[in-house]
Amino acid sequence: RHYPLSQATLVVVGAVSPALVAARLDALLPPQPAEAAAREEPGEAKTERGEPEAPASSSTEAAVRAPRQIIKTMKQPQAHVVLGFRGASVRDPERHALEVLLTVLAGPEGRLRQTLVERRALAFRFEALAVDGLDPGYVALYAATTPERAEPLQAALREELRRLVAQPVTDDELQRAREHLIGLSETGMERRARLAEALALHEVYGLGAAEAGRYAERTLAVDAAAVQRAARRFLDERPAVLAA
Repeated sequence: RHYPLSQATLVVVGAVSPALVAARLDALLPPQPAEAAAREEPGEAKTERGEPEAPASSSTEAAVRAPRQIIKTMKQPQAHVVLGFRGASVRDPERHALEVLLTVLAGPEGRLRQTLVERRALAFRFEALAVDGLDPGYVALYAATTPERAEPLQAALREELRRLVAQPVTDDELQRAREHLIGLSETGMERRARLAEALALHEVYGLGAAEAGRYAERTLAVDAAAVQRAARRFLDERPAVLAA
């Protein structure tokens, strides 16, 4: 019911004969009714940059509109702090700017990694991640520290986020972040399994398989203004959730 074969997407990557693959599948898979094979095509609405517009969310969960704090005290030598925000969907035109933004914050030479870990020693581990899907996902900033440094860490974290919202990133930060992301993508695509996964997911999500090959182009198109817009949108403290 939920996963009919007629709605499946199959990607084969490698030195194969498409005709032989198709013949093999025809022999292995049962025939599908013609009416079941018709796949609903995604909308064609595009942004000015030619990217798909973000669809309306199907989530019924109420949006967070005010800051929330969840504090749990445990007898442990470590403290873990997570600052969470509403994220982007896979069809969100700002998803690439969000990736660059998080790399500026937590990449190999990221602002928060340098400030919280290297210079001020408020944390011994810092990570930033974004999870997206057909509905908007989440952005999480995670730091591991000691209990006595948890509050100063939170203050420093918020201070850096406000600075990023108020001031554009530098040209050097932007270039490093984009090069880092493109390098990771190109290295990953050297594996056939990763390439097949990317092609399949882009097709299933309605972006089209060709979009999987435009990652570098989309990432290079992100400028400092786009990163600042993403910071103002995704790092808004008003609906943020703090867990520690």
